[in-house]
Amino acid sequence: MSREVNKHEQLTFDFDKEYPSLLEPLQKKEKELEVES
Repeated sequence: MSREVNKHEQLTFDFDKEYPSLLEPLQKKEKELEVES
């Protein structure tokens, strides 16, 4: 049981870590598009 909970927390932690690094390039692209137009 406690192992299952730990697994879930690990998933959430990884997501929190990865998500910003996925968002950053998107925000960069938006900024570049704004500059072009």
